[in-house]
Amino acid sequence: MRGTFVLVFAASLAVPALAQSSGSIRVQVTGAESADGRIGCALWNQGEGFPRETENARSQQWTTLRGTSATCVFRDVPSGRYAISIMHDADGDGELDTNLFGVPREGWGVSKNLGIRRLRAPRFSEAAFEFDGAVKEVRIRLRY
Repeated sequence: MRGTFVLVFAASLAVPALAQSSGSIRVQVTGAESADGRIGCALWNQGEGFPRETENARSQQWTTLRGTSATCVFRDVPSGRYAISIMHDADGDGELDTNLFGVPREGWGVSKNLGIRRLRAPRFSEAAFEFDGAVKEVRIRLRY
């Protein structure tokens, strides 16, 4: 009986570890109009500020272009619901340049490759996907 208790107790400790598994999300960015500047990638686990206010993102990073494409990798990401936003900062000022109406003048994109929705940016709920905590590849084409 004692051996059964130890086995059940040990198994119960392993369950939370499995539930908290983490992995990586690899973002393949394509369609840059030039190799100037850099690509900003943001990983979101909630909708506040999505897709532009990246200070509200779970994680963000910058990467260089290789021709017309780039790759961002988010590591140690626990399972959950996420969305990704990207921008091509062609002029290197760290911001997505827009016109007077707020329409981007530099390349941008979100997961699921959604475009402008009824004169607004896509919402987190529209661009979100489920991540199982293993490895996921997301392809996003820049829009200009």
